[in-house]
Amino acid sequence: MTSVLPEHDTRFKAKHIIITGAGGNFGREGCIFFSLRGAKVTALDLNKDALIETEAIVKSKSNAAQIACFVCNVTDAPSVQLAIDESEKKFGTPDMLWSE
Repeated sequence: MTSVLPEHDTRFKAKHIIITGAGGNFGREGCIFFSLRGAKVTALDLNKDALIETEAIVKSKSNAAQIACFVCNVTDAPSVQLAIDESEKKFGTPDMLWSE
């Protein structure tokens, strides 16, 4: 099996991906994975400090990373709607949802 370097994996280039639970381990890894592949990432989590940490880690791994973080309670429809509206203003219509 041949391994593809992230910069050569173009499946997600310029795609807008929303990731819930972005402050946790699985969500953070998703943010890193997709950012390294050129995706525009919207990171959602209820924990503001964890989101700040995720954003810093993603940006440290790629100078070109496009990530927007929003504190969001995914069990609260108005909170979700506000985060989606703001992320669409920044990155356009989402192409994919990665949910923890």
